[in-house]
Amino acid sequence: MKKAYLAFVLCLLFAAPASAQGDDGVLDLGDVVITATKTPTQKENVTQKVDVITEQEIDKLILGNGNVAEILSWQPGVFTSVLSRNDANWGAYGSVGPKYNTFMLDGLPVDSFVDTQTLDPWIFQRVETQRGPASVLYSNYLSQDFAGNQAPLAGTTNLILRESVDAPMTRISAGYGSYNTYKGHYYHQDKSGDDLNIMVGADYEKSDYTHYGTPQSWLDMTQSPDFKKSKIYVRTAQFFGGSDRKLTLFANHADHTYSLGRPNRDHSHDYDLLNAAYQTPLGQNVTGQFKVGYRDYDRSMQEDNYNAAAAVKDYSLKETNGVKQKIIPADVSLAWNLNSNSLLTAGVDYQSADYETWGKATTGVITIRNQATAKQYGLYLQEDVARDEFVWRLGARYQHINMDIDKVDGAAPVQKSKSWNKMLWSAGMRWKPQGRAWTLFSNAGTSFMAPSLKSTGGTIPTGSVANGQFPNPALQPEKGMALDMGMDYAISETQSMGLRLFYNKVDDAIVENTISSAPGPSQSMSVNAGELKSYGLEFEYETQVWFANLTWSKSEISNPLDANQDGSEPTFVPSTVANIGGTFSLGKGWSASPYLRITGGIYDNTDKTARTRFKGYQVLNMKIQKTFSRAARDTTWSLDLYNLLDKQFVMPWNFKDPGFSFTLGAEIAM
Repeated sequence: MKKAYLAFVLCLLFAAPASAQGDDGVLDLGDVVITATKTPTQKENVTQKVDVITEQEIDKLILGNGNVAEILSWQPGVFTSVLSRNDANWGAYGSVGPKYNTFMLDGLPVDSFVDTQTLDPWIFQRVETQRGPASVLYSNYLSQDFAGNQAPLAGTTNLILRESVDAPMTRISAGYGSYNTYKGHYYHQDKSGDDLNIMVGADYEKSDYTHYGTPQSWLDMTQSPDFKKSKIYVRTAQFFGGSDRKLTLFANHADHTYSLGRPNRDHSHDYDLLNAAYQTPLGQNVTGQFKVGYRDYDRSMQEDNYNAAAAVKDYSLKETNGVKQKIIPADVSLAWNLNSNSLLTAGVDYQSADYETWGKATTGVITIRNQATAKQYGLYLQEDVARDEFVWRLGARYQHINMDIDKVDGAAPVQKSKSWNKMLWSAGMRWKPQGRAWTLFSNAGTSFMAPSLKSTGGTIPTGSVANGQFPNPALQPEKGMALDMGMDYAISETQSMGLRLFYNKVDDAIVENTISSAPGPSQSMSVNAGELKSYGLEFEYETQVWFANLTWSKSEISNPLDANQDGSEPTFVPSTVANIGGTFSLGKGWSASPYLRITGGIYDNTDKTARTRFKGYQVLNMKIQKTFSRAARDTTWSLDLYNLLDKQFVMPWNFKDPGFSFTLGAEIAM
């Protein structure tokens, strides 16, 4: 802990000179944002708190586990906890959990657990995070897997792709790092004529990796858990006589194969993602948008007969399990500028999701365990009005969700079809007094989320001794409410600070409870824990060179019917997270980007009789770069130092961070 505080003080001292580093680092207080209204809008004309992470800022970050969610690690109100280079982020948003912030790709929902592992940040123009309720303009994501469906109760994250090409450019990079890790990266952009923009890219990574499970657990390893990851994508944007009429396409494919460190624990994952969008003016003041996507997730994993408690370990193959998902989201919207001060947004969105889990015995017999189809329809309407010193916002959504269930836990369900109809609302206000440097804002909204099939059907049968999740068909849907209020203060053109207070409440919250862990199998079950509440504050300070923020929160479950749940804290929710970092020019093409995060402890369970508390930890990353510029070519050498404090902290479900690692790489841009 002393080393963490020393590093924190050093970062503050390093930041004190506040040396400028050029135009890329200048803080733009007049940024245009897209997420809050679905159309480009000045930040000062939206009531919500929206943060913009530019592509220049993304290039300075170290994604220690290669997960796009790690881009958000340094934002207030966010706690990312990526379990390993082979696993998803199980952090928390709004201090309520991992599934209450949705991720989108150009405004269409993607899976926050899966797609953040499959996308290459080199294709992003920027990332926008909206803090606070977003359930009117944006729908839930019918993931069905991992922590279940995802709702934008505490916010939403919009990964915005690059679509215009100023000039042809090629970027190539290669790197080598800890655990015998090799990386290769390629990106090229070009233009055909005046209006067709084309971008293609590929990414490959191979590693022997290292043990990231605690000894004598289901993640106990006898060999290096090697992995291979490959991504390839293409992006096109066709403009028709101007930027307001365009057709964009994006296709992405990712492969991820790895061993879990034992002879018969191989995993193979294939992911395909498509996005298509068309935007056109429909009159002098009306713009129409049509978006449709396709997501295909195909995962398979081996299960062995290993038992950590047995004197003689059995590493023979037990079975192979798999998950298949196909999800199609679509959205049609109209943006109508009623006058210079009013924007009306209306639309309809749709989503279908096919979900199937299967098991293959050593005899080759395949059994379908869970099978269902879910559909979701939404109608939404929102108006944003700017009058004098005020901005007002009011919106509503009608949501219909239907689930047809063919199999649960290998058998026909008692109830084959379920459906829900809900009305959701959202409202907000922003006040910027004329001639003043401060702005006040406040927002409120509701959400609704049905239980996923993984939560109701599980991944292993009741009574099984295998690793996995037990079924719970009695789960009830969740209903949520979110409130926030805060102040932004522009100290100068290059300095700002902000304070945001938030409150989130989820009725019949669905949480993941640990049933057993080391030395036996790792098993869990989704349960309705009762009423989950969180409240807290976010403080942030930012200059053109460095930033600092602090999030403090209190989260608690209220369940008078279950003493083991009543008064407990939700999983993966620390009470305190502090960040400080920035990029500093050292002269002669050298720069350094230190980033430090200090986080409090978390729990793995909401059952007070069975939970374990994991201590807080500190992560200090440092990126050092040297750029050589010659004519039409820039060569940049970089050294990525992840977890400089070598904190090998333990996380829930027997995962651990293996500590310090490095990557040395070179990039050529021409």
